Amino acid sequence: MTSYKDRVPFVAYMLSSMLIFAGVDAVLSLVSSVNIEGGLGTSSLAIAYGTAVLPAFMIPGFLRKVGVKNMLVFCSMCYFFFVLGNIYATPGTLIAAGVLNGIAESVGWTTSSLVNSYFARIRSIRGTKDEAVYTKHYFGYYWTASPIGSMLGNAIVFAILYFDRKVYSKPDTTVTSYNSTDGNMTSYIAPPPPDHSLCGAQDCQTEEAVEAAMAQYQPVNEITRTIVIGTCAFMILCAVVLNIVFIPSDVDQVLRKRPGTSSKRHRHHRRQRHPTNTSSSSHDVIIPAAGKKVVENGKLKKPTASARKSLMTSSSCDLLMRNGGGGHVLRHNNRVADKNNFPQLRSTPPSETSTTESDSAETSGDEESGDDISLFTEVYTKGKKTGKLIFTGKQLLVMLLPIYNGLEVGFIFGEMTRAYSACVLGLDKVSVSVIMFGIANSISSFLAGHIAGRFGRNLPFIIGYIVDILLYLFCLYWMPPDNEAFIYLLFLGFGYSEGMWATLVNEMYGDLFSEQTDIAYNLWGLLLNVGMMLQYAFSRVLCVYQKIYVMMLILTIAMLLYGWYLNQYLLQQNKPNH
Repeated sequence: MTSYKDRVPFVAYMLSSMLIFAGVDAVLSLVSSVNIEGGLGTSSLAIAYGTAVLPAFMIPGFLRKVGVKNMLVFCSMCYFFFVLGNIYATPGTLIAAGVLNGIAESVGWTTSSLVNSYFARIRSIRGTKDEAVYTKHYFGYYWTASPIGSMLGNAIVFAILYFDRKVYSKPDTTVTSYNSTDGNMTSYIAPPPPDHSLCGAQDCQTEEAVEAAMAQYQPVNEITRTIVIGTCAFMILCAVVLNIVFIPSDVDQVLRKRPGTSSKRHRHHRRQRHPTNTSSSSHDVIIPAAGKKVVENGKLKKPTASARKSLMTSSSCDLLMRNGGGGHVLRHNNRVADKNNFPQLRSTPPSETSTTESDSAETSGDEESGDDISLFTEVYTKGKKTGKLIFTGKQLLVMLLPIYNGLEVGFIFGEMTRAYSACVLGLDKVSVSVIMFGIANSISSFLAGHIAGRFGRNLPFIIGYIVDILLYLFCLYWMPPDNEAFIYLLFLGFGYSEGMWATLVNEMYGDLFSEQTDIAYNLWGLLLNVGMMLQYAFSRVLCVYQKIYVMMLILTIAMLLYGWYLNQYLLQQNKPNH
């Protein structure tokens, strides 16, 4: 069990994450719907996530020199100024705000992932489970807190805009012409009957559709707009204070230690918890690579054909339904005893164990001496490693998953909020739709972390694929305004799937590349931002129904490549020993 002293920093970190998502998502959910004229809203978002691509190659170096905590505070301040930049909806201010948002996104995804890993490692020291299990749990906690914060922010904005509409809008107000607005926050007045034929999958952001949407808006009261932006900025400012005060200062030191290199006191604590986990146990058998010997009772011994067959057939199903990792130490009851080498595509032969430990020690020594390296050299070295990691075979097989996750986020906040929620239900219902999304998203994130910790990530991936395909098909064939309640169900469904993808794909990158988690999480954030950038960049180029077909195609290819990765792993594990 964790002590009270350990819980306080984590609870404060979760609260700060909630406040950041509350302030940022409340503004993002209105950007594309309100600044629809000329595609200014989606264009600023495309610039934001395009800006996040280049800094991603420099972030690992800055993390090494500046520290995770300081970078997290810097990220929070970028979000703060991004929100303030949305006070005036001019092209200059929105683009400048978008650049700040892009930098914050690029830094935030990496730092938050590392902080999640830090708390998981601290928990594993005192817990009874492997660090990989706790890592899935803590990523689930983080992705549960983020949609809760998003719901909080959108609920506050909805209440403010609702009050504005009641106080400042006259009941008999009607719209006699199509008037554009320079404000980035608007309130709803009595519009003419909308043309729903331009909503949903048929939304192509044509001139007629934009004019019809603009006919529903009038500039919000100046005081109300200031209250909305000020409230969102204040929540982020509170998050900055929480991060400064409560985030531990030893995050970097703990993360630099390899799993299993804990202090003598912690190693003694683990031996007390697991007294039978010793290399001399007669029940331990290490699965070797093809053509190698096994270790049993402390001696090298070549397994018999029947023994090899038994080991492979008993573990193949478990490997397929779990994660496809190598180097497992299995007991005779087939329970996993050690998964520290999980991300490896190949198993590590016993004869190479000493070499691996030596390499880890050398790497650790290099990291400890990194304080003497200049900032430029550190940034260049880490950026080079990031570029090198992109083109590794394992990464190429799974990279479409984070890209798709980014495309899905962009589709939900850029297309669903405009083409389905605002177009059919009205702008004042956008926040309600996002709240529905947040409810399902938080529940899904929490469950995904625990289910993956018990059964592996592959089963949730399969379920998420099926759910997403069904949702896209429904988006294609649903014709507004048939039963407008279905729109809320769509947001609930996408909330479930996005929560699962965000939690498990984020955790997967740290799992697959455990020897360089800072670069792995940074690469995941880079690919996520690339997906969002592409979605917003092509917002006005394609109709919604065309985007839906593209989304289904990319998701299918991503799952096929991930299946190829699993197949390659299983072939290596089950290769006959000649």
